[in-house]
Amino acid sequence: MAIDKIQSESINLADNFAFTGTVTGAGEKNTPLFRAHQSAGLNIDNNTATKISFNAETFDPQSTFADGKFTPAVSGKYFLSASVRMTAAVYNQLGLIIYKNGSGIAYQWHNTNSSSGNPSATVSTVVDSDTDDYFEIYLYHFRGSTSGVTTGSENTWFNGFLVST
Repeated sequence: MAIDKIQSESINLADNFAFTGTVTGAGEKNTPLFRAHQSAGLNIDNNTATKISFNAETFDPQSTFADGKFTPAVSGKYFLSASVRMTAAVYNQLGLIIYKNGSGIAYQWHNTNSSSGNPSATVSTVVDSDTDDYFEIYLYHFRGSTSGVTTGSENTWFNGFLVST
């Protein structure tokens, strides 16, 4: 028996369906994608923008992350996000910056006027990219002295993925 018309209320969208024809628009491919983190100690000088190396990869199936930078290799719009947690209190401002080809494109400044705890900064953006663009993360703080970055994939990380071509 052929079905001539399906009404939306008669389809359970949680069910699985097997199609014999071509289905388009039923999903997306968000690659390349990556996630890197800081696994070794890193000190950040006071009042200086310092590149975070993100020296370990959590995953990078397309090999687009190396030497602390993401180079997409596929043109499109990308969602990029990073977070850095300090090892000691920072008494003034903590800034995290996404750089594209050596210039800052997204900034997030955090007021950390607390003498306790380990402050963190997070920044994210959606950005257009060509195949040879590259993205890096820089941290800036006004602690008054050198401060360390907390290591581990849950504390200091950088990730991204393709949103659309």
